[in-house]
Amino acid sequence: IKIKTKNKEFVSELDKIERLVLEGAFTVKRIQEFSSSTKHRDLETIDLCQVTTDYLNNNNSEWCKAAVDKNIKITCNFDLEEAVIKGNIDDLITVIEELLKNSVEHSPVNSNIEIKISGDDKKIFLSVKDNGPGILKDLRTKVFYPFYSTKTERAAGLGLSVVQGIVSRLNGKVELESTSGSGTEFILKFDKSGNSVDTSQIIIKKDNNSSKIILVVDDDDDVREVLKDTLELEGHKIVDCPDAYAALEEVEKESFDLIITDQGMPGMTGLEMSEQIHQKYPKIPIVMISGWGTQLDSNETARSGILTVMSKPFHLKDVQEMVEKMSC
Repeated sequence: IKIKTKNKEFVSELDKIERLVLEGAFTVKRIQEFSSSTKHRDLETIDLCQVTTDYLNNNNSEWCKAAVDKNIKITCNFDLEEAVIKGNIDDLITVIEELLKNSVEHSPVNSNIEIKISGDDKKIFLSVKDNGPGILKDLRTKVFYPFYSTKTERAAGLGLSVVQGIVSRLNGKVELESTSGSGTEFILKFDKSGNSVDTSQIIIKKDNNSSKIILVVDDDDDVREVLKDTLELEGHKIVDCPDAYAALEEVEKESFDLIITDQGMPGMTGLEMSEQIHQKYPKIPIVMISGWGTQLDSNETARSGILTVMSKPFHLKDVQEMVEKMSC
């Protein structure tokens, strides 16, 4: 509705609804991660210095606005030109964001937060240090508990537990140093990767006028309609199907540039459908959307021709970026 409406008053009200829904979506996604016993998948060789720099240069998060209001300065101190580890960019950005959000919330006005990256022969260290009141000794373990919060206002209490969960799945470690009245420092320790960051892959942005024929498969009418509306506004031609059987029929009638499918559908799952399509039409890229994307086996999805998995809940801009990436 935000995309379609021209009424500024409606947009303002829709912004409020969107903010609240995204808060719930974020909480649900974190709960899914806690309830998953699977190890982290699809790890890449990543330069932590570059990830941190890019995030800070292209960010307008709530913590950033709060930092401006409190006149808090964020400084970076990198002892390394490259800090190469094995990880996932989205998850590492979540870690950095949660640590900064926590530091800004507890820092006094006109103070400084330092982000430091260093290392030795075996480890890479990333730390975030603030000048806040510090954390009492008996609370230093509790701050990492899921749903524990020292805030008096509404809060899920998932931030630092999410940090610990992600870092642990990357075989890393989170340490906390704090002195009453002198601030707090969170130190993350990662194994150093022996590989260099792969710079050989060149991504070419697609022509913005390039229209794609996309098949959307989902048994939820509302999800299907929103995906269709969003992609049609981007200029793509959309064919939508309520189940895998109807989708298999459409694939025989139309030549598709991309298929977006849900996983959990009655009769035949998205994975089973994708495998059939991939065997017959291996060049069609397939993207899966799943409420439990973090638990899908990456080898199994790859064998079924699925190039990437988007976990519900997702934002519409994620869908737009995914289509552009698949087009590249």
